[in-house]
Amino acid sequence: MLNKDTFKQLISETVKGIIWKIVLDDEEQILLVESRTDTKEVYFYAYDFKKSQFLMKDKVFEEKWLIGISGIYKTTAYFYQFENEFSPARKGIIAFDLRNQNILWENYNYVLENISYKGILAFNSRIQPRRFELLDPETGLLLKNVKQEEISEYPTIINKIQIPDSHFSEEITQCYQELKINDLDIRSGYKKQENTINHILEIYREGNLIFTDYLAKDIQKVSPDTFFVWFNRLVYIKDKSEIVVYLL
Repeated sequence: MLNKDTFKQLISETVKGIIWKIVLDDEEQILLVESRTDTKEVYFYAYDFKKSQFLMKDKVFEEKWLIGISGIYKTTAYFYQFENEFSPARKGIIAFDLRNQNILWENYNYVLENISYKGILAFNSRIQPRRFELLDPETGLLLKNVKQEEISEYPTIINKIQIPDSHFSEEITQCYQELKINDLDIRSGYKKQENTINHILEIYREGNLIFTDYLAKDIQKVSPDTFFVWFNRLVYIKDKSEIVVYLL
């Protein structure tokens, strides 16, 4: 790594398995990671940037494998389960308070459609055709029935992230992602080094290389998602299992 003290490192945490998903809570500044292992176990990690501490590490639920994260808002994380190992269909909602580490409510008949500022848009999977309902985020109780033509009034909360532009080529070493922010030029690309191709993150200021780090070594194909910036924090994954965050 070049000039590792150029930026303040906020997180460098290696998880169990590989990082499967990252979700963000803009309002409370919480980052939540879902990881999966080849032994069919799912773990969750949550970091609170306001308090500069992990709220949980290696968190597991009673269901060890058929569970995933839907999203997070105001410190409450919403999880789902799969119908079975061979189906991608989701079932159930589990609302989990990250700060107090307890389940606020759970409903295994409902499926979460999206998380909006007005509440949780969901539907009862046992009723066809779908009838959408707005649920209270803290209790799971019904706030109102939502007609099909009203769904657009409850859009999914969009995180305030900055993502790089992607540049593709038939030659892997010509593929890269780039994001210019303030006076920084952040790039991730592929370089041949000692008969292998490595995935490298670089940051330039006024044309000068001031920071570099490996994302992965001896890679075989292009990775579609490499980094993003969230509230002036650079977030990226190393070797599929390490979450790294720097303050720019």
